[in-house]
Amino acid sequence: MSCEFTNESTGAEGQQEIEVEFGQWFSVVPKTDCPHAETAVSNIPDHFREDASTKPCEICSNPEENWVCLCCYEILCSRYKNCHMLEHFNDNNTHCVGASFSDLSVWCFSCDAYIKNPVTQELLKLMHKAKFGEEPPVSGHTSYAHSSAEQIKEVEE
Repeated sequence: MSCEFTNESTGAEGQQEIEVEFGQWFSVVPKTDCPHAETAVSNIPDHFREDASTKPCEICSNPEENWVCLCCYEILCSRYKNCHMLEHFNDNNTHCVGASFSDLSVWCFSCDAYIKNPVTQELLKLMHKAKFGEEPPVSGHTSYAHSSAEQIKEVEE
């Protein structure tokens, strides 16, 4: 299935490809200045705190590649399945920030970019615990998620 993305933003600002010395590795650097995160991310509801597991898409019941809308906390499938998360954004563009259960990334549809913002950290910790059955590992970083470029640098050190 193919999805049409109707966002007219050119996006991808703040994202860059990084070539690592020892090969052709590329990393997406999450946007840290997304103007939508502060207003599009709602408080985590109790029902999500109690069961932040990877439930199926609320529209098609597909159990794979699901995202959670960080405004209303609906669980919807990705553009690689039946596109319900993308349709949700296209129907209501204020619901522009979502988190993936697959890789625990956060995407802003309005910015057309992965984002990293402190307002998503508590949610990502809950999602990590639901997915792996334990708290996320503690690192020297101030936030739960850090970029692949930072991870590569840590491996090199």
